[in-house]
Parts: sequence; C-alpha cells; structure tokens
Amino acid sequence: MKIFKLLLLLCIALVVDLTISGCCECVEPLYYDYTNCSIEVALLDNSEERAKVTEQSELDKDAFGLRLKISRSENTCMRKAPFSIFSQTAYGFSCDCPPEIQYSPLDSILNIKIVSLNDWDSEHPAGSDVSDAFFVNKRTEFIALPEYDEYLDEDPEYADFPETYFDFFLMAPPSQEATHQFQVTVEISDGRTIQNISNTIKLK
Repeated sequence: MKIFKLLLLLCIALVVDLTISGCCECVEPLYYDYTNCSIEVALLDNSEERAKVTEQSELDKDAFGLRLKISRSENTCMRKAPFSIFSQTAYGFSCDCPPEIQYSPLDSILNIKIVSLNDWDSEHPAGSDVSDAFFVNKRTEFIALPEYDEYLDEDPEYADFPETYFDFFLMAPPSQEATHQFQVTVEISDGRTIQNISNTIKLK
C-alpha cells in the first residue's frame, strides 16, 4: 500500500511538472563559445552628460578619456544545455525562460595597459605606462585601471557578444598642454596580447 501511494505521488508530481513546464514552452538554450579577437581604441569627449566618441584634434584634458572596444569571434563549437528536470521545473514555475542562445568565453582578459607614445610629464617619458592615470566609472565609484583588472570577470558588460567596450577616463592629466597618442595592450589568458593605437589628441 505504501509503495502504491508513493508511486501515485510521483506520477502526480511528474504530471504537474510537465503541465507547468509545457505552459511556458521554453526552448532548450544553445551555448556558443567565443574568443576575444581584436581591439579598437577611440577618443572620448566627457565634457557633456554622457561621454561620446570624438574625432576632434583638441580636447580639455579634464574631460578626456579612451574607449576600448573588444571584438569577439564565435568559435565553431556549439554545446547543448545539460538536461535537468529541476532547472526546467524552476523555469516552469516562474514562466521565465532562459535566453535561447548563450555565449561563454574560451579565454579571458588578464590585464589592460595604456602606454603614452609621447612624453607624459617629467617622470614619464615616451613609452611609459600611464594606466594609473585612467579610471573606470562603475556605478557610484571610480576604479583605477590597474585595480579594475580584478573586477573584469564580474562586470556584466564583459560578457557581451559579439563586442563589448570599456571607457577609461583621464583623472590625473599631465600639467602641461601637449599632443598625445596612446597604445592600449590587452593580455589574454591563452598567452596572446592584442593591441592598438589611438589617434593623436592635443590635451589643453
């Protein structure tokens, strides 16, 4: 008798589960892998409410920044989501289906470095690392670029596909007016380094 009751409860639970899941009609997600492939570096004008890419040849040094755009290449590998009756039930009860396509990286960014190709100041000649002069604005705080590397994987923007971008704002500008050009280098976890150079800009 106990076995019969147990089987009956299991049958009822299964019917309820299938009924609720069927109402949502969730599509089993597909997972695609991708690789960080190349970067572009643009100049930012931060003098207004929102920073914007600019082609100007001169900018106020207190309203200057760099935008790093990372382009990603889709790998040929495609994986189906592992089947789990529990996960389907969870989505069934909430009727909140997962995205039909989800992307996951085959590599990760370890480090981002900004080098000035011109003399920055008396202590930083051409070729110096000036990453610590740039900050990333995250919610209510500014994080120095060298420290931001630790938060990259936790940043939701990092997972965007097929490209994502990061804005770096100049918070410690050089004291003198001069023309500058920047080289941005990104170190990838698979041993690669990818880099690009900005346009020249006169900071006044």
